[in-house]
Amino acid sequence: MERTPAPPPPPPAPSFAEVLRLVRSGREPPGARHPRAAPTGDAPTASRLPPPAKPWESRPGPPRRQHGSGDSCSQRSENEEPLPLSTQQPGGSGDIA
Repeated sequence: MERTPAPPPPPPAPSFAEVLRLVRSGREPPGARHPRAAPTGDAPTASRLPPPAKPWESRPGPPRRQHGSGDSCSQRSENEEPLPLSTQQPGGSGDIA
């Protein structure tokens, strides 16, 4: 049984600088592909999957604990509304006693 010789290894890929030089001079870099892509003119289709959950959106599972002992009054549940911001400006008339 005869063994066929191994094919020679492919030439090393050109560096970015070489590719840039070729493109600027109007030549095609080695190994460039030309896919046969063309617009179809079809109407776009609607997405079938729901969008992925954002990191801040609640996920089912055990409640997450914040750092601390857990006995603090400052902790709020995820479904609780945030406290309103104070409408009084620092340095306003309410600061003078």
